[in-house]
Amino acid sequence: MITPEIGAGADGEILDLREADREADREAEAARERAAALRRNLARRLDSLGLSGREIASVLHVSPQRVSQLLDRARGRGGRRGATS
Repeated sequence: MITPEIGAGADGEILDLREADREADREAEAARERAAALRRNLARRLDSLGLSGREIASVLHVSPQRVSQLLDRARGRGGRRGATS
């Protein structure tokens, strides 16, 4: 890996900013995972209350097909193909 030297005393600052950027990415990924779990739990709860797939879709502002995917994942079915919930 090539690491350029910035000079003018900025190297340390650049390294700090790069690490802050990476940490922000890690935090964002964790937040996406939490949001996906919450969305699945909400879909499952609405389903348990007897709402139809269309009604759940309306509440979540997603398509009925997406509701089906969320419920499949909440039930432990359905493969993960790179998409988050």
